[in-house]
Amino acid sequence: MKYMGTTKSSITVLLLSILFFACKEKKSGFSVETIPNPMQQAEYVSNPDHIISAATTEKLNGLMDGLKKEGTAQVVIVLLKTIGDKVPKDVVHEIFRTWKPGQKDKNNGLVVLLVDDQHRIEFETGYGLEGDLPDVICFRIQQQKMLPLFRKNNYDEGMWQGMNAVVSVLHHDSTTTVAETLDIDNYQDNFAETPPRRELPGEGTFFLYIFYIGLSRLFAGFFIKKKEKEVNNPPALYVPGLFSGLWIYVFPAVIMFSIAWFTTYSFHWWTMPVIFYLNWLSYLIYRILVININATRHFSEDRHLRYEGLNLALKNFYIYAVIFPIPLYPIYKWHLSRMRHLRNDSYPCEQCNTPMQLLKKKGKSKFLQEGQLAEEKIGSVVYDVWYCKACDKTKVLGYDSPILKAVQCPKCNNKTLRDTRKVVTKHPTKSSKGEGMQYSECKFCNHTEKVPYVIAMLSSSDSSGSSSGSSSWSSSDSSSSSSSSDSSGGDSGGGGAGSSW
Repeated sequence: MKYMGTTKSSITVLLLSILFFACKEKKSGFSVETIPNPMQQAEYVSNPDHIISAATTEKLNGLMDGLKKEGTAQVVIVLLKTIGDKVPKDVVHEIFRTWKPGQKDKNNGLVVLLVDDQHRIEFETGYGLEGDLPDVICFRIQQQKMLPLFRKNNYDEGMWQGMNAVVSVLHHDSTTTVAETLDIDNYQDNFAETPPRRELPGEGTFFLYIFYIGLSRLFAGFFIKKKEKEVNNPPALYVPGLFSGLWIYVFPAVIMFSIAWFTTYSFHWWTMPVIFYLNWLSYLIYRILVININATRHFSEDRHLRYEGLNLALKNFYIYAVIFPIPLYPIYKWHLSRMRHLRNDSYPCEQCNTPMQLLKKKGKSKFLQEGQLAEEKIGSVVYDVWYCKACDKTKVLGYDSPILKAVQCPKCNNKTLRDTRKVVTKHPTKSSKGEGMQYSECKFCNHTEKVPYVIAMLSSSDSSGSSSGSSSWSSSDSSSSSSSSDSSGGDSGGGGAGSSW
């Protein structure tokens, strides 16, 4: 294939470079799994970046421990310097789903997340706390008790005042109604000012694209490689070139950048796999259309050549249908029906115009030459013999195998010359190429050939790199399961509130 050569390699390198630097802008190595879970140590505050002091952490642990022991709630407080480009609301929800604070039968968990670089505080309540701690109350606590102190960088006092307010509400110490203390317009405006962030392609997309290109090169070599030209082969109905390479390897990047630049769409984990899938599907549909158009244009009057051309060009159609069943499987079924008609519909006798009869295997042998019988024996060509009883005339049509590798013998002109063995005459090294000899033998006349070939030099990167790094992260040193059986089972529907300062 032309595009599998230098041009395509250059395009691939250029594309990967663009993708790498484009995706480099989005750095997000954050994962909820990297946050220390204080519940594993019978504590309630996760403060890995030391945003608040150890003294405040100890005070908050004591305050939250009282809530848990009395069965009111289990509160987990997480304070982080950054979560990359992730959305705090999504992260607090993921923390709740992963750690499951609260009693399973009461769903009385609460997760409080502070993200320093985004200046954001989030509350997420379990189902059982939504009545005692509704969204508007969460928002009021944030706005009145926490944000004024956060704006002064007094995180210790802000967290302490906010959590004391939460405890007061859960103890029903607040005598003021929500309607009296909450400005609904401000509540709505605060959320309007901080819409969820768009998720854009990141570094993970770059590595996913590398995987896609590698897989596509494998598919391209298997699906669309061009068979070597032979004397008795029909004209190729589809020849992949530069356009095919651009479609397969570059179009997904064009689509990705177009979506990122010209729309407000937020990328998900499944966005790029869907783009890759649809890109290959659209290419295969285009290829099938071109093959069928060319078959109709070149062989409209010759059923035999039309069958041969389609059989060669679409020999892997069944694989397309398995990988892309919608919509290719129905098209594949139609293709099989068409091929059966092209091959099995009766031919009219050229002399009397009477429909001819297709002879079975035993009946056709006497009408075939010895070389044709040899071709049938090795499977390189299958012959159909049509017979007219009225005129005693025959029509012999040969159908080349698109799978078996056999070529025309230069001595007997039958398609019975096959490769038999390879012999390495000079082994390759890291500094020089190797040499070998390919032997072929005709299965009909025993003619032999030998063709020299070159073996590529050994790669200098044959040695596999050993991993010297230790495990990427570890959880808390304590594997204590001190949480009682009635905790660590809470569930949340996303209730709570968030505020920015």
